[in-house]
Amino acid sequence: MTTTWNTVKNNAYGALAAQCLAGAASCTLGAGEGARFASPMYATIHKSDTTNAEIVKITNVAGDVLTITRAQQGTVDVTHTAAEYVRGYVTAADITEAQAAITALENADTAHAAAVLSSTVHDLTNQAALNMLVNGDMEINDPPTGWTLAGGGASQSRSNTQYKFGSYSLKVTRAGTNCYSYQALPDPVGLRSKTITFSCWVWASVASRARIFLTDSAGTSSSSYHTGGSTWEKLTVTRTVDAAATYVWCACQVLTGDTSAYFDGAKCVIGSSAMAFTPQGSALHSNTLSTTRAMDAASGDVAYTGIGFKPRALFCLANVSGGKMMSVGFCDFGLSEFCLYQTDAAGTFIPVGAICEMYEAAGKTEAAIVKSMDADGFTLTWTRTGATASATATLYFLAVR
Repeated sequence: MTTTWNTVKNNAYGALAAQCLAGAASCTLGAGEGARFASPMYATIHKSDTTNAEIVKITNVAGDVLTITRAQQGTVDVTHTAAEYVRGYVTAADITEAQAAITALENADTAHAAAVLSSTVHDLTNQAALNMLVNGDMEINDPPTGWTLAGGGASQSRSNTQYKFGSYSLKVTRAGTNCYSYQALPDPVGLRSKTITFSCWVWASVASRARIFLTDSAGTSSSSYHTGGSTWEKLTVTRTVDAAATYVWCACQVLTGDTSAYFDGAKCVIGSSAMAFTPQGSALHSNTLSTTRAMDAASGDVAYTGIGFKPRALFCLANVSGGKMMSVGFCDFGLSEFCLYQTDAAGTFIPVGAICEMYEAAGKTEAAIVKSMDADGFTLTWTRTGATASATATLYFLAVR
């Protein structure tokens, strides 16, 4: 809000050229004296000994005639005689209005500072809650990307037999030797002397076989064991990272007996509280796939697998043998798609609503639209035009989740 200030002028003085009756809405000053005043501003009319004083508010100046609002700031509307002084003194209202504006500004600054502080705390809280683990929901690839197995004879895999989040979990199987699957946290130097908490949902059918642990250069902290019973239990472990740590690992462990356990919803955060599971907020998961297609292949659906997750977006580059004709396209999660395909060596491109269209010659094309995004890839619906094509196209896909 913008403050509307009253005018304050130096040397604003004059005298009444004529009587100003009580209740009059204007008064007249001596010749040329009106220019010393402005509006809006306060003025005081009084006798030479300051008696009969009345504060008025000037709302307009026209030559030497002042339009005034009477009896301001607790003074009394009275009749003033000719020659009484008219002075533009600074009044109490001028000061209190300035004080109020300053106070409002200070309060606004305080509120702004509080908002900034609140935002900063919120950002820091979000930073503390950020999952430092990649692929904590074990959905990407088999075995899950980011998790490394240790232990002779042991095995690990992505399993849909038991899962807590998404469609998969990490299955770790012990065979003669204690084993674990671990993930190294990024920036161990930045974690030195900080308290971190690792939590993970665990499914086990045998008691005291499965647990999780945190380890660094100086030692290890372990959670309690899963109690067995073929149910999901959330295990948690907290550790203050060593001041000279060169690595920090989060690990899912099976020990003291040959069995399998399942791990899902792994999360590691800064702080001593186990947060609800969320995938790593800043992670961008992607994978690539390359394939070929004969330009005379029959129309129909083709499923492409091996991506390791359900894509949210696809990008496609295609080139027809001979190195001349190409196509560039994309598709989003809602299956909105678009591509540009080349129709001649001069580089003429045509837009079309498909993820890919490949051109060999007039009347000889293969076009694809995305039918579905699948758990391990995607399905394309191909449409062939013409039956006498002989070239082969190479396609490169980038899948993103």
